[in-house]
Amino acid sequence: MSEMDRRSPKQVAYGLLLLTIGTLGLSFLLAPDGSAAAQVRQSILTGSMEDLDLGNLSIRRFRFAAGSRLSWHTHVNGSQLLMMEDGKGRVQDRGGSVMEMLPNHPFVTLAGVEHWHGAAPDEAGTQWNIYDGIGVPGAVTWGSPVTDDEYNAPVGAANP
Repeated sequence: MSEMDRRSPKQVAYGLLLLTIGTLGLSFLLAPDGSAAAQVRQSILTGSMEDLDLGNLSIRRFRFAAGSRLSWHTHVNGSQLLMMEDGKGRVQDRGGSVMEMLPNHPFVTLAGVEHWHGAAPDEAGTQWNIYDGIGVPGAVTWGSPVTDDEYNAPVGAANP
């Protein structure tokens, strides 16, 4: 069995996230005319790939203090990818179970699904958030604050 076959889907997703972030960073660091970028790609890539316009893609890194969380909200332009870099977090879709977020375990919140995310009650954490809509009015619809009862529900428990 190859090393790739032993990787979980979460490990593969994390690797793809890091590759995407690394590729984006490489594109920003190289010459704007693309010639240096093309030379680097030829040395590290078999086949072809295309740099896609980032458009309104938002890649954000937040440090949540223990006990902090965002209000309920919805992303209307597309799904959101969440990943803990360190520490512990929580995430919940409206009507779903409270889930614990740990490093290297990606979570996807679907477009149009109301949710919240933040740190765990007892531990801070650094969280990566990737979604489409930065600077687009109405791309994120903010709702009510997450109550203490909602936030402090046991992991695995559903809130109404």
